[in-house]
Amino acid sequence: MSSDPNKLYSRRNDPPPSMNQNPNFSQQNSSPWEKCISVLEEDKKELKAENKKLEDEKKELEDKKKELKNKLCDLKGHYDDLKYEIKEMKSDIKQFEASLKYEKLHFIFIKYRYSIRLLRQSKS
Repeated sequence: MSSDPNKLYSRRNDPPPSMNQNPNFSQQNSSPWEKCISVLEEDKKELKAENKKLEDEKKELEDKKKELKNKLCDLKGHYDDLKYEIKEMKSDIKQFEASLKYEKLHFIFIKYRYSIRLLRQSKS
């Protein structure tokens, strides 16, 4: 049903009531309209409060998102630093292994020379 009283009366062939014909018409029907308007205004206030609350939550979430992005950038930078340090350590390890091999070969060479010397001395 339509809420407009004029439309209700226009469906029938009766003319819509006017305020002159029924002086209590506005008083009788204004009360439900005022109630409806007040309910709608209350709902509007509640919706505005809820909207404000949701906007505040959205703002908080956006701030957290920015904070997490900054932390992520920091972690990526730290990760890159660690990655570089690992490369350097691997390079250092390879150099150390190479120097150990050299020292081992040098030791074997000295041992070999010493063994040759002992053999020569034992023959003499």
